[in-house]
Amino acid sequence: MMKNLSTLLNSRTYFIPKNQRGYSWTSKEIDDLLGDISLMGNKSHYLGTIICSKQESFFDEATGAANIKFILEDGQQRLTTFLILINEIRSRFIEIDKKESLESQELSRLITYKKDGLKLRVENENSILNSFFENVMSDKKIIIPQDKTPAMRYLQNAVEHLKEYLSEYDNREELLKFKNKVCNQVLIIDVDLSDAMVDRYLTFDAINSRGLPLTEFDKIKNFCILVCERRGLDIKVEDEWYKAISNLEKYGVGSRGNENAFIAEVFSLYHNTIASNSDVHEKFVKEYRTLLDKDNNKKVLKLSGFINLLSSYSTSFGLVNCKKKQNYVSILCNEDAFNWMNSVDRLGLSGITKRVLATAHYSYSFQEFSRVAQACEIYTFRMHALSRYRVDKCNKDIMNLSHKILCDDFSCDDVIHYMSKLLVDNANLIDCVTKLTTGELNYNNWSYLYYFLYEYEKSKSAYSTIDWNTNDKVKRDSIEHILPKVCDSWWSAHWPNQLQAEKWSHRVGNLVLTKGNSILGRKSIADKLKDKAADYYYLHDSATNCEKLIANYTDGSKWQHQEILSREIDMIEFALNRWAMPCIQDSGIIKLSDEYKQYLPNCKDIEYVISEGINIEKQIEVEVDDIVID
Repeated sequence: MMKNLSTLLNSRTYFIPKNQRGYSWTSKEIDDLLGDISLMGNKSHYLGTIICSKQESFFDEATGAANIKFILEDGQQRLTTFLILINEIRSRFIEIDKKESLESQELSRLITYKKDGLKLRVENENSILNSFFENVMSDKKIIIPQDKTPAMRYLQNAVEHLKEYLSEYDNREELLKFKNKVCNQVLIIDVDLSDAMVDRYLTFDAINSRGLPLTEFDKIKNFCILVCERRGLDIKVEDEWYKAISNLEKYGVGSRGNENAFIAEVFSLYHNTIASNSDVHEKFVKEYRTLLDKDNNKKVLKLSGFINLLSSYSTSFGLVNCKKKQNYVSILCNEDAFNWMNSVDRLGLSGITKRVLATAHYSYSFQEFSRVAQACEIYTFRMHALSRYRVDKCNKDIMNLSHKILCDDFSCDDVIHYMSKLLVDNANLIDCVTKLTTGELNYNNWSYLYYFLYEYEKSKSAYSTIDWNTNDKVKRDSIEHILPKVCDSWWSAHWPNQLQAEKWSHRVGNLVLTKGNSILGRKSIADKLKDKAADYYYLHDSATNCEKLIANYTDGSKWQHQEILSREIDMIEFALNRWAMPCIQDSGIIKLSDEYKQYLPNCKDIEYVISEGINIEKQIEVEVDDIVID
């Protein structure tokens, strides 16, 4: 039977359980609803079905009237919106009449009831969300929590939107007509599941298979509730789920896509498998479906561990994936760890080791996490910037490592050992850095050149004199060719062989970060070093750290093969120290090419020795567990 809102709200209360994600209507959905009401005319308008389950009967302490409490399975968006609308109509009557009236009192009985205090007729089981809803529905000034969830924002926006809509009703008679339409002509069918002994959670899942789909996280949460109810497990799934999505929102990674990525990551790491953002629910159900039919203590313990991981791991996931890590220095990590994570982000390759970072943050102290973060930056740079492997290189190994950190009590030292072995086997330090001595990596073909020069710049002082740029064009423009890309005037005489000049101009040893590229132009090396008539030169007070050091390689009379290679050797030694692991297998000798011996006759091959550190041949043998890939 169809019922109007006065009937649905006059002697009933509706309880929204935590397994529902909360209010989510925007102004568009609200305007569509208002549009329907405005087009009704003198006829009633059917606005769908709400599904609920009768829970208990009680008496309203204020009126003595019998009331029924229902669990609201489907329809919270409409009923919540109507409750807000009726509340704003009530407020508008009071504003016009300057006092309470029969109409405002009548509406108040549809909005609230009294049982152990005054309560709204549509309540949220989540106490924090419900307190916020009561707050925005009151006449008092809204108290805004520091960390608002999406549901809170939508509720606040709905109140403000409907308040603005009702402000146009200045005529009491028009307001009364609108009130009667809303309360008496809007018709809804209510279905009570308790009458038919229908499973609430399966119904919720079926209802939400239509329209905007639930996230994989929502579906897994609902399945966990179903299992816990069937097995009688005292696990607060809704609390873990709510804390997790609140954390994701707090760190700015609360979108539907990020929710799916989060639950896929937790499932994959915990079960040592690989699940995608789109099939994790399917794999989760396959893993735990047996618990719907029979007891399995081992499975129950595993499921409990997974559920209890959600809220705590969401903090680590949020930190690693958020864009404002600086806000959490000293709260969630130390300054060193932040700097290493920031460096990985700057490489644009954060996805490669983010699971290692998140599990390490979850498992280790600030200092240990900092060590792992450094290892992740070294691994990423050597494997993918210097060796230029595809991003999925060693993906299975990294997944396995992350699982070990999370579930196998893998220590921080174990992690460094594991990553060192991967690097020795795939991106040996000496082989990697040798690429810088051959000209194989240069201005024309190395997309990580700016990152390398920036790190070199930072190494020359406690602070960098140039800000990190994210724009690719700005990055390229801030790289100065000491020997210009195009030689004329002084440089064409200095480098008579133009083919050689072009080749050598792009070598790493000829490149430096600058803040005055357009000013330096194609000046002679002497004028580039110091030209007091110019606004900028290498020895200028505002020049970069590395520009000031160019004077260490030339007196201003020449800049040729010898000077470029001398500077390149220093950059190579920097790279050896900067991207070495504490692993004795990173030791070795870089054999310099004939070019070095031709132009620097006294130079010797570069020997790099790590005398104290991990010996991957003597320590525990690292085994890769079997990872299930369906």
